Amino acid sequence: MAALNFSSTATTCFLLVISLLTFSPTGSNGDYGWQGGHATFYGGGDASGTM
Repeated sequence: MAALNFSSTATTCFLLVISLLTFSPTGSNGDYGWQGGHATFYGGGDASGTM
């Protein structure tokens, strides 16, 4: 019975570690800082011609 208990404990710990590594916010959503963007406006200086 002790072997069964160790096996279930090891399985639970393994699944917990895998879950933490898989769903880690820093691992899946890396912080790459701001990226440069650009927009094109057609019309006047206040972009009123874009609507």
